[in-house]
Amino acid sequence: MGWPIAAEMILIALLSNANQYIWNSFSADAVATIGSCNQVFSLAANAYGIISVGGSILLAPALGANRKREIPQLIITLIMLTIGAGIFFGLLGLFCIPLCIRVLHIPAELLQMTRQYLMVVLGLSVFQGMLTTLTAVFRSMGRMKLVMVNDVLVNLVTLLFNAGVLYLIPRNQQSMLLYAMNSIYAQLIGCLVLLFILHKEGYFDGQLNMSKIGKSCRAQLFRILRFGVPAGMEGIVYLIGQVIVVGFVGMLGKDAMIVRAYVLTVTTYMGVMVNVMTTISYPMVGIAVGRGDPEKVVATSHRMVHWSLAGTVVCCVIFGLISYPFLRLYTQDAGLLRMAMQLVGVNVVFYLVQSLAGPWMAVMKAVGEVKYVFWISVAGMAANLVVSYILGIAAGFGLIGIWMGYLSDFAIKTVCCEIRFRKGAWKNLRIV
Repeated sequence: MGWPIAAEMILIALLSNANQYIWNSFSADAVATIGSCNQVFSLAANAYGIISVGGSILLAPALGANRKREIPQLIITLIMLTIGAGIFFGLLGLFCIPLCIRVLHIPAELLQMTRQYLMVVLGLSVFQGMLTTLTAVFRSMGRMKLVMVNDVLVNLVTLLFNAGVLYLIPRNQQSMLLYAMNSIYAQLIGCLVLLFILHKEGYFDGQLNMSKIGKSCRAQLFRILRFGVPAGMEGIVYLIGQVIVVGFVGMLGKDAMIVRAYVLTVTTYMGVMVNVMTTISYPMVGIAVGRGDPEKVVATSHRMVHWSLAGTVVCCVIFGLISYPFLRLYTQDAGLLRMAMQLVGVNVVFYLVQSLAGPWMAVMKAVGEVKYVFWISVAGMAANLVVSYILGIAAGFGLIGIWMGYLSDFAIKTVCCEIRFRKGAWKNLRIV
């Protein structure tokens, strides 16, 4: 179950690097703009996590308990909820663009690009939301290979469309708007592929009965939101903090924004195993919960954490060693390279801590401890903001100080989740 996710993460990271190379060829300002605005985009995408995470928490135990009649009802409810949420979040996102620009401290020379990018990724976020929901459905079923192929397809289509804009459209006619729309076209294709597969496998037909859909939605809505609201809000709270922290980076100037974007492109590979183990923790632990086997839950949870740490150590060594030549593909500026390499070293420590926090957070959600996860996320975000500002801005340590804030966040999550899990309160919770 794990290798397709690892392959997916690596392939998507490679395609993202290629996309960033294209954006950099278009304009270095585009790299800085997208790097900063991606926190806002992630915040919008995670708002849909209220739906997708809630569905994931319910789908895996339902499969484990062999309650097959419940699966189509959950899937249809998730799709309808995502469409409704997409209309609301799209309008809200457009309204909040001026606020986002102020919070991120976008320099004047990047304002036009930023407005164009946010108009697309926020106003049309329903496509990312639907892709997130459908992906969560198939992952809960254990269909990791299918998800891998579809996600790589989406990113590959985006890359091909971006290359078409760069090489086929005259430079004076190119704009951020064209590049941003390419991701929407690709997301639409990915959604259609997954919807077709659901239809082909009999989860719903082409002539849906709206009366039955209404009854299904009402029956499942409360269950999804019961787990989805606190679980989804955990991601939203985290990303609100990240948007503010990116604003701190903006206060350091355009060079800091560019360095941050370059470094994240390299260090993304260090977190591959974190993402793999976090992703498969939901179905593997959830299925054990559905079968009523607490010993299996404990053994699976510890295995996820241990594999995450071991794999991250290997990734950090490999990609730490090749980071300098990798960064030189983007810039030859000695000052920027020196800042970037310092930040790479801090990122090694960060990803080692995250390799423990990521799986533990997923395990706690899978066993139903969503409210607890939400509150420790609030505590982690508060620590992140305080430490980032004091060390990064007030004390003058810059990006290094801001990354210390990230470390404090994930250290709190790791310690709190492990203590709570060992106490065993989750054994008394009922999901199925």
